[in-house]
Amino acid sequence: MLILVGVMIAERLPWMLVVAAIGMALHPLMALVIVTLYAVWHWMRRDPRPTPAMESAFYQRLLSELESGSSVRTGLAAAIEAERDLDLAAVGRRLRAGMHLEYALEPLNHRLPHTGVLARAALLLGSETGGEIRSSIADLGAMARELTEVERQVGVHTAQARLSALLVGVLPLVAALGLMVARGGVPDPGIGRTLVAVGLGLQIVGLGFVGLMLRGAA
Repeated sequence: MLILVGVMIAERLPWMLVVAAIGMALHPLMALVIVTLYAVWHWMRRDPRPTPAMESAFYQRLLSELESGSSVRTGLAAAIEAERDLDLAAVGRRLRAGMHLEYALEPLNHRLPHTGVLARAALLLGSETGGEIRSSIADLGAMARELTEVERQVGVHTAQARLSALLVGVLPLVAALGLMVARGGVPDPGIGRTLVAVGLGLQIVGLGFVGLMLRGAA
């Protein structure tokens, strides 16, 4: 749960940290439940980040269209129309509206986060010079497949570290809840409530900073 709170803070919602801190001081358990529920809701609403595998599949469709004799604009429109995983609707609308390819392809820079900049440059160059573009698209597909393998290897090699981080983050919460249940709640008034509020608050702050660091490294 605290991991989700950290992710939520990393998603540029620092005001939730203030709300969580105030809530922890007033009623630690209730504040933790509310913030956690909000974090889960926010996490479920996030747009899924495109993966290299999705980009590779898109390039394969585009390459098939180009090999069948389609122009860059026509092949792109057909590949985008058949696309189900990537959000390329903005590019499709611009192509259908007849916009210049330079402006029509602008959304690729962030819709294809791994290879979009290179794809836009290759498509523009091939369209303007009339050069061979199919080899460039094939190379982009190969690059995306290599990135897929790299991400898989990273996931394998960091699995133990991620599990350790999860345990370190969750165990204090489990221990605190166990003590509360065993003692019939947090002493009120007394130092117990303050310690719980400070401890949980520091947990959230720490996980928030870790989330920001991971976001910056991505």
